Amino acid sequence: QIARLDRSQPEGAALATYLGAVSALANSFVVPLYEKLRLWFGGTLAKWSTGVAWSQVFSCLLAAGTWHIHYKGCSIFLYLVMFISSFAGNGQQLALVPWLSTAESAAIAPAMAGGQSGVLFAAGLVAFQDTALKATGIFAGPSFFFVLLAMLLTLSCTAIRLARLQLKQQNAQQEEEKEQQDNHNKSIDNPLVSINIVDGEEEKVDHSTYNQSESKTEPVHDHKKSFSTTLGLEALITFLPKKNSNDKQVMIRLIAWSNAVLQLVSWVLVRSALPYAFRFARPRSAGSDGGAYLEVGVNASFLACFFGAIQATRIRIHFSKLRPWRINGILALASLYILSILAFASPPLHSQLPVFGLIAAAAAVRAIDGFYSPIYYRAIFDLSQSSALVKDAGELAILVVMLGVWIALIIVIVLP
Repeated sequence: QIARLDRSQPEGAALATYLGAVSALANSFVVPLYEKLRLWFGGTLAKWSTGVAWSQVFSCLLAAGTWHIHYKGCSIFLYLVMFISSFAGNGQQLALVPWLSTAESAAIAPAMAGGQSGVLFAAGLVAFQDTALKATGIFAGPSFFFVLLAMLLTLSCTAIRLARLQLKQQNAQQEEEKEQQDNHNKSIDNPLVSINIVDGEEEKVDHSTYNQSESKTEPVHDHKKSFSTTLGLEALITFLPKKNSNDKQVMIRLIAWSNAVLQLVSWVLVRSALPYAFRFARPRSAGSDGGAYLEVGVNASFLACFFGAIQATRIRIHFSKLRPWRINGILALASLYILSILAFASPPLHSQLPVFGLIAAAAAVRAIDGFYSPIYYRAIFDLSQSSALVKDAGELAILVVMLGVWIALIIVIVLP
């Protein structure tokens, strides 16, 4: 709705930049505040997932009723809406993905695919709004868009509620089956001892020892209340290299950092650098700022992200077959191409190949993001069997992206 709001709000064209700064501020506070809120109020991950989903609905309704209100040239309610929405969005990632991983790690991919489809829903609402506006002339304002968006977001709240009920039924059934199995074991004499034939001789095997050794897995990390926890830096410290790390811990650390780098390239470098890159790489036939090519590039990247996420729901890659360094190499090549356009292109150019290269680079980065993000989270849980570690990986990605956003914002402000 920025295209409509910047024509009605006192900030004008600067509104998008200011809202982006508020979003960056919310992302800076989400990790430490989320940890503090959970510490103060308690509650399960399922309840927090429900709460932040309803917060998104509330932010849309607040925007619908207050977007036109401003005070001394400041759209204060729009800034409040942006803060709530950004905080709740990242809070939902910190709650929903770990909660789903404890239920079934395969559920992470379709949940994140649904998240990537959000931009398609928003684009559909805008198209419907434009059609309705031309036909009736009564749906001109952003309020109509935000109300419809709030109605769509209630589907998320309903889905979480139904998932909670389904998981509760599954847990009750598992408890019943476990109780029946325990009763069955009690009815058998010496259930924990069996006879094996080893080299022609009988050998007694105590299976209780095996079960105990299998159930005791080395903890990957230990949550400790400290100054780092207060600042929300526990996730960063968790994934720092440590001495005497086993192969599993090294792999988890590599996947977590690869996911953070992926989010940094996809949602900071591409989003911040792409408008300038298209402006520098525009051919003579383009407009003064290459806006038409930029629109194509952004839409193509979002579609690629969505279809990548859909593929992640169909393909399950075992963590032993993951090669994060190869994915990081592809990201590095795409990033170098975008940055080289910024550094060496001198508009207007005689060829359209550079802009098509930018479109391909942006689509490739976002497709990798859509496909590998859920696979990375799923692999971390499969390796560690720890929802807390999945949450820490999400926090690490948010911290890295937040740092990148502030650096990009400083560059945009300082450089002409």
